[in-house]
Amino acid sequence: MRKPLKYLGAGLAASVGVAAGAFTLAVWMGELKAQRFVEVRVVPVPYVRDAAATRLGQALYEARGCGTCHGTDGRGRVVIDEPGGRYVRAPNITPHPGSSVAGYSEADWVRAIRHGVDRAGRPLLEMPSEEYNRLNDADFAALVAYVRSLPAAEGLTRAVRLPMVTKALYGIGAIDDSAGKIDHRLPPPAQRAAP
Repeated sequence: MRKPLKYLGAGLAASVGVAAGAFTLAVWMGELKAQRFVEVRVVPVPYVRDAAATRLGQALYEARGCGTCHGTDGRGRVVIDEPGGRYVRAPNITPHPGSSVAGYSEADWVRAIRHGVDRAGRPLLEMPSEEYNRLNDADFAALVAYVRSLPAAEGLTRAVRLPMVTKALYGIGAIDDSAGKIDHRLPPPAQRAAP
């Protein structure tokens, strides 16, 4: 009777070891995936500065939920703060010299908003770019015009912390970031999107 129990115990220990190893590997794969380079052909959208575009941009900012993450004033806010879990702090996007968009070029705005990719080509975790990818150029330019018109102010920096289970699911492809959900080859639509 002792031998079967011994084998059962050894089998359980081996199973636990394999599961722990697989989980650790999946977490590591998630960390690598978050640092991957995303190849995006960026077509810059020229800046606009007229009052009508800025008004349209404000309507889009409000209707599309940009303020939900970045705040109505663009200074950023904590979006998710689960005890022991996921933490997401959206950054300041005002024209303040210390903001996350300080020095952004026309191409940088396109890369971040349409493609969910930062200046270095890394995915912007928790940036819902799939919601903005299909904005046409006029709407996109208007949205950027409004954000650039916000009063410069100090605000929050970007921070994203994911629990190990989420990293593991991300690593094995069970969940994805915006950069992984978007077909980056599609040109923007010609039709104006409704706010």
